[in-house]
Amino acid sequence: MRIILILVLAGVLPDGGMGKIINVFLSIVAIQIIASGVNMFPNLNPYHASFIWGGLLILVLIFSTKMTGQNTFLKLLKPKKSKA
Repeated sequence: MRIILILVLAGVLPDGGMGKIINVFLSIVAIQIIASGVNMFPNLNPYHASFIWGGLLILVLIFSTKMTGQNTFLKLLKPKKSKA
């Protein structure tokens, strides 16, 4: 899951696309900061980092589909109107 999150944060969409190495490097640094931040607090379970990464992955995918104009994810959420 971390690899997918790193690539999505770097701008490489799951549907295909190209990214820059600097963006991948910055994504790796951001993920490492989250992991270190969770490890700094003894009250937090290490599984909280996975929860944070999963939420971040969902948010980034939603924002990236909105920014690219692909509303396929949002069309699935909207109920279809019947013509009855």
